[in-house]
Amino acid sequence: MPLQGYRVIELAQIYAGPYCGLQLAHFGAEVIKIEPPGTGELLRQRGPAKHGTNYGFLMLNTGKKSVSLNLKEPRGRDLLFRMLADSDVILENYAPGALERLGLGYDDLAPRFPRLVYASSKGYGRDSRFAQLGAMDFTIQAASGIISMTGYADRPGVRVTAALIDTSTGMHLAAGILAALLERERTGPAARSRSRCSTSVCPPSTAPSVSCRMASRSAAKATAIPPPARAILIHVLTAKSGFTASPKQTGSNSRA
Repeated sequence: MPLQGYRVIELAQIYAGPYCGLQLAHFGAEVIKIEPPGTGELLRQRGPAKHGTNYGFLMLNTGKKSVSLNLKEPRGRDLLFRMLADSDVILENYAPGALERLGLGYDDLAPRFPRLVYASSKGYGRDSRFAQLGAMDFTIQAASGIISMTGYADRPGVRVTAALIDTSTGMHLAAGILAALLERERTGPAARSRSRCSTSVCPPSTAPSVSCRMASRSAAKATAIPPPARAILIHVLTAKSGFTASPKQTGSNSRA
């Protein structure tokens, strides 16, 4: 398998992040999912469920390992750090600022783990006026205009029942991670600490975009994509939306 021997620490929940982790597991990576103690990831509890576990959770987390850690406690974070020392990727899709408040943001981890690829999925670009809003698949469908294009001309728009945004976001994030791993193999950790390269991809019809910033031997450069999502981040970032329409509904990806 192409990713055999690579370890991914997944701090992800619901669909977008776990779907990305699922792709990496299919490629042979060892994916270790970190869940809060007691109830586990939120999606576990949603219906319909088989033997008490949601069907979607079972599908999205096939082939992964699971570890329960309380990241709000120093002991839990210390155990996570020990795992990250031997890992290649950390994958997260918590609400904006959640991991930073725990001391687990990119700026916290990069100096300590220079070869670690930090992969993050958020609802909106970091420079967006909506950057601090949570987001779910259906809220991005509404804000991007997908709902208004679906259904019947004489009726209100219809939500696409499949998790179109979350799955496409997960696939784009997986591609960004693969590119970051390839760049790491070419340049090594020393080059990564000195300079950066930014690339972006934005399919215009669905609005998911990926901004990957990883180190290279070239000078730092940025490729702009439609506002508010712009390729300015210092790590792998998937922004689900690259539009300026104001969302009427928002949801949080994290209880942290």
